[in-house]
Amino acid sequence: MPKKKILIVDDLHGVRALLKLALKKYDLKEAVNGQEAIKIAENWQPDLILVDLKMPDMSGLDTISAIYKLNLNPRIVLMTAYNNMEMIQDSVRISGVISKPFDLLELVSLIDNILKEKPGT
Repeated sequence: MPKKKILIVDDLHGVRALLKLALKKYDLKEAVNGQEAIKIAENWQPDLILVDLKMPDMSGLDTISAIYKLNLNPRIVLMTAYNNMEMIQDSVRISGVISKPFDLLELVSLIDNILKEKPGT
């Protein structure tokens, strides 16, 4: 069975590097911004996108909206250091939100559980 594909989208190299170590059992790609994430998602079609909410130039929400317009429907986990959950929940269909700084074990457990679910649940 092929590994599930996760796209990590964060403008901070340290965050991406830490997530790549924690999620190495998955097939991983990374993007430093929304535009790069959209290109990768279109060509690679990840099962899950782990995206930072606040990035320069293009927010995580704008990135996700653009990916949905491509008729892709990956699971989405937002990472945020901000306390704006109502705005997030009203904006996009997401599978989870994790607050920064995050507990790595909690994040891995959340992702494992999301990827075990059948799409559309």
